[in-house]
Amino acid sequence: MNIRQFLAQEIRNAMTAAGVPEEFSPAVAPSKNAKFGDYQANGAMGAGKRMKTNPRELAQSIVEHVQLEGIAAKIEIAGPGFINIHLDHAWLSQQLQRAANDERLNIPKKER
Repeated sequence: MNIRQFLAQEIRNAMTAAGVPEEFSPAVAPSKNAKFGDYQANGAMGAGKRMKTNPRELAQSIVEHVQLEGIAAKIEIAGPGFINIHLDHAWLSQQLQRAANDERLNIPKKER
């Protein structure tokens, strides 16, 4: 599992805890601008609109439920409900070291 997949899973868990139905995606993507963090989770905006709730308030509830202690240095809400995730440099360094020490660089074998 790569970092993006891991974050998507954690955000999805937080969305469920915040009462967001499973049909909504966390929409995790790398940030296009480093000042907004390493990754963005944009699922609160689409879910909020379709659930007829304020997307920014939904994003706040998701952030309150997300379990990224020791992984994210900072999680912030921007604009109408973007969730910006700034990865902890020490955690990221550990992930890179783990990959460097693995003969497959932590890339799982493709199942046939």
